[in-house]
Amino acid sequence: MLIFTAYAELYQIEELITALPMVRFEIAAPVYVSFQLKQLLGYPNVRIHQVVLSQTLDRLIDESMAMLDLSVQRDEVIQRRYLATGKPVLSLERPGYQNEPSQVYASIAALRQRVLELSAQ
Repeated sequence: MLIFTAYAELYQIEELITALPMVRFEIAAPVYVSFQLKQLLGYPNVRIHQVVLSQTLDRLIDESMAMLDLSVQRDEVIQRRYLATGKPVLSLERPGYQNEPSQVYASIAALRQRVLELSAQ
């Protein structure tokens, strides 16, 4: 599961990480990540890629089953690039945030179910 972000805040990330312990979360950032994000490395299913280069991002996109949009602001270029692969962008419903191209889920349980379906394919 790929997450691309330049921000420290990822909406309900710890809840998703613990709800999906069998899924590896690859957090890629174009910048050095904050201490807040580095703390997620305490989970065995989390990897962080700081100051990610295009070549590494290409590999992460190829290897992932879906992209999660949990950041306070999405990177539209990266998201379009990801959607061009035919893989989905998934998101959680949250107040005041819209992302038309993504598949938005009302709860962690619903998003978890979709991820499990993707994993089984």
